[in-house]
Amino acid sequence: MMRSPITGLRSGQKSEWNQKAILCGVCGTELSIDPYMNCEFLCPACRKRFNPGCRNHYRFYFGVQQSAKTL
Repeated sequence: MMRSPITGLRSGQKSEWNQKAILCGVCGTELSIDPYMNCEFLCPACRKRFNPGCRNHYRFYFGVQQSAKTL
């Protein structure tokens, strides 16, 4: 199975979603996929905004079409 060049995770493997794969560019907090996909595009540590347009690329990053809330 192919690994994402962005996250390094195997595409679509929910078993890997507990691994840290997202980094806040402001404070350096690392998030696993589920918390990231459910954080309303705000870093839970510093409350700075993530780019909401990234949800359009979840299929490339995580192998899913929608956010975790709709899965």
